[in-house]
This record gives sequence, C-alpha cells and structure tokens, in this order.
Amino acid sequence: MITSTPTPPPDVTTSTEPDTRRLLNGSCLTTRGAYAALASQLTDPSLSQIWDSKVPKKVMIFGWLFYLDRLNTRANLLKKHILQTAVCPRCNNHVEDRDHLFFTCPAARRIWRALGLKPRFNPTADLFVTAIPAVLPSSVRSFMLLLFLWKIWDARNKKVFQNLEIDVKTTVKAILEDLILWTHRLKTAALKEHAGLWRDFLSSRIL
Repeated sequence: MITSTPTPPPDVTTSTEPDTRRLLNGSCLTTRGAYAALASQLTDPSLSQIWDSKVPKKVMIFGWLFYLDRLNTRANLLKKHILQTAVCPRCNNHVEDRDHLFFTCPAARRIWRALGLKPRFNPTADLFVTAIPAVLPSSVRSFMLLLFLWKIWDARNKKVFQNLEIDVKTTVKAILEDLILWTHRLKTAALKEHAGLWRDFLSSRIL
C-alpha cells in the first residue's frame, strides 16, 4: 500500500521547532499534573456525563476538549497565531468558533435537523439536557450527543484536510455505523436496547 503524508492547509505554517506540551495552567505536561487537572473537574455534572458516557476513550477526550473550548477550531488556532484567518472552511461566511462549527454553521444545522434535534448550547452545559423526541430514552442521551458531535467534527476535518464535502445523508449513515460499533460498550442489556431505539429512529430519518 502506498501512503502519503497529509498536506497541511495552505494557511498553516509548519516549523522545525520541537513541540511543547503544556497543561491549561501553563505547566509542563506530566501524568501527575494531567490527573490532578482532571480530578479537579470531576465535580462538574456535564464533565461527569462525558467521562461516564461509555463512548471510546478518544471520544471522551474529544468531548472534554469540546466542553472546555480547547479544540483546534479556526478561532482558537488564530488566537495561537497558527492561522491567519478564522473563517469557517465549510460556509466561508463566519468565524469558526466552537458554537459555529457544531451548531450554527449551515452544514451543522442541516445535520441536527436530519437527526430530529434542536440542540441547546448556550451555555454549553445545556447541551446534555437537550430535549429529545418522546419515543427515545434519555438513558443514552450523552452517549448519543457525543457521537453526533464526533461525526460533525469528522465531517469538518474531511473538508479541512482532504477538501471533501460530506453531505448530511453520509454523515447520518456514519453515525449509524459508529453506533452499531459502539453499542457493545454499553454495559447492560437495557442500555443496549435503548441504543437500538435510537438506531431505529435515526435509520427511519434517512430512508
């Protein structure tokens, strides 16, 4: 198999300087420091929902960064002087901050409409009490919301790094594929059945 190194976006400047990994408080990254920083946040109910959601570990970390607004949105990269513009790569019309990328960008809004949800996101903690259709169980709501955010992020990254436009139907199908793969992570038969109800609901929306 022939592989190629991804080409960075044209407005990204690379450097030969070694990476410096630091915690949010500015101290050097260490396992002990990271654990202490994480432990101090476990009392936040929203973060507890992320860490207890049973999604894959990489998605938990993604959810944590999303909640703290530390993802590499264009707005955040502009603040770090990595990019020279913060314009959204999908709509080319607004600053790509967290709320725009996941909720107010036309591309994101189309996905939420297809999912049958009107997410609450101001403040961000309200996302995890977003109203869901009466036919769906709330027991796996956080699990499902993190899955939705993850696939919106994935579609955005495909546009940024591969210049691929991922349509709504393809995104919903990708959500269903990951839901099938992730359901085994739920520990009880009841939760797996509840995930199945979400799967049936979403499947009906793309027929």
